[in-house]
Amino acid sequence: VEQHVAAATVHHRPAQPERRGPLELGRRGPAEALAGGGGAGEELLGYPRSALIGKSDYDFFPREQADFFVSKDRAVLENGVVIDIPEEPIATPAGTRYLHTKKIPLTGPEGKAEYLIGISEDITERKLAEQQKFALLQAEAAREEAEKVADRMALLSEQANEANRAKSAFLANISHELRTPLGAMLGFAEL
Repeated sequence: VEQHVAAATVHHRPAQPERRGPLELGRRGPAEALAGGGGAGEELLGYPRSALIGKSDYDFFPREQADFFVSKDRAVLENGVVIDIPEEPIATPAGTRYLHTKKIPLTGPEGKAEYLIGISEDITERKLAEQQKFALLQAEAAREEAEKVADRMALLSEQANEANRAKSAFLANISHELRTPLGAMLGFAEL
């Protein structure tokens, strides 16, 4: 568990919305000082710890994404409940990454949520593997469907050939059946 938590992005945010940032560790003190988050967050976002201190989600993410993060933070702080976000796409300098995030309220002496801690696991590789698996399953299903169509076409072709052979046999038989009596009638007609 310790390795899992150490590898995850950990961020801790104070209750004041204007002071929240993506990877901040908030500590209450006389000046409400904020310190940067863990190394995993630096690696994920591609910014040094010093660039994270005192920043908000809006400094690192598109507005729509930052609004989503802030709304989840507010829900945790207002309701004092854990929020689990199974899949959260984020824009990073290296491209889109997918995180599984849990936001956990930290209560003060009066029992009210004053801070939150967010633990995010980068699930990008798992997400990509799932997408590849899905694509492979779709390709396999398409291949199986193509094989069924090819088998059906072969059966229909064989049935058409059989019908053609039956037609040819029928016409040959009818021709013979018609020629025999006609030949006799022509023979009698010549007499």
